[in-house]
Amino acid sequence: ESCRALYNQEMQEGQNIFEYASADAVDTVKYNFKKVLNGMPITSERELTFPNNIKLWVQTRMFPVFNEEKEVWAVSFNYTNIDKIKKQNASLEEIAYIQSHTIRRPLSSILGLIDIVDKSKLDDENAKLFEYIKQAAQELDTVIHAIVKKTES
Repeated sequence: ESCRALYNQEMQEGQNIFEYASADAVDTVKYNFKKVLNGMPITSERELTFPNNIKLWVQTRMFPVFNEEKEVWAVSFNYTNIDKIKKQNASLEEIAYIQSHTIRRPLSSILGLIDIVDKSKLDDENAKLFEYIKQAAQELDTVIHAIVKKTES
């Protein structure tokens, strides 16, 4: 289905997979194939541009297949479209950046101002309101830290 959609052709049994690799990827694929033939599994991710100018992130996994004598006699090749996952991750990174920079900067200024306000000059009612403001700013700072920590892991 991918070959039909991206290359406008049907994949045939025994067909050379390099017909589907971009010119810049052929050397990498051959290098990785040699590693797999030496028993090392390979996993890679990259953005590919197809002949119809569609760009997709793909994960390529190559595994050695061993015979009973523990010799590599075949290679298993798996190609997975991970474009949606990559785009979701990019969105999460952008959200984390906005939260960690755009929102935290003014919040840090508010917290700094709260620290320098001389509470002894406030009457009882304003001191109480000031404590509500301080508590709300600290809670917001805690929430932002938690969100940023979640998006980094």
